[in-house]
Amino acid sequence: MLTIMAADRDRALRLAAKIGLSGEISGLIARERDEEVGWLLTGMRNGEIQLLAAETQEDIVLEGLIRTALYSAYDRGILRASCQMPALFPMLERLRFARDCGEKRVVSLPEFCHRPCRA
Repeated sequence: MLTIMAADRDRALRLAAKIGLSGEISGLIARERDEEVGWLLTGMRNGEIQLLAAETQEDIVLEGLIRTALYSAYDRGILRASCQMPALFPMLERLRFARDCGEKRVVSLPEFCHRPCRA
C-alpha cells in the first residue's frame, strides 16, 4: 500500500539542501509499507505552487505525489501550478500541463482538479 504524507519541516529542508534549493519549501514523502519510495518538494511564488524537485523510481509514485500536491494546493485556494524542472516534464505533459514561455510547464488547478483522471 502506498502512503503519501507531508514531510516534516526538517526533512523537507534536508532534502532541499541536498539538491541546492533554499527558501520556503514544503515536501511530500511517499512510503510503501515502511520504505520511502519517493519525495516531491514544492514552493510558493507569485500565488502559485511550484513543483521544484522530485525523486522516485516509479512513474505511478511520481504521479501520486504530483496529484497530491496539486489537490492540496487547490484546497488551499491556489489556482495555478508551475514547474521549470525538465526531468518532470514527461509526467507533467501526461497530466496535461501546458508549455509556457519555453522551459516552464503550467496548469490551472480548477481545470486540473475537476477533470476525470485518465483511465
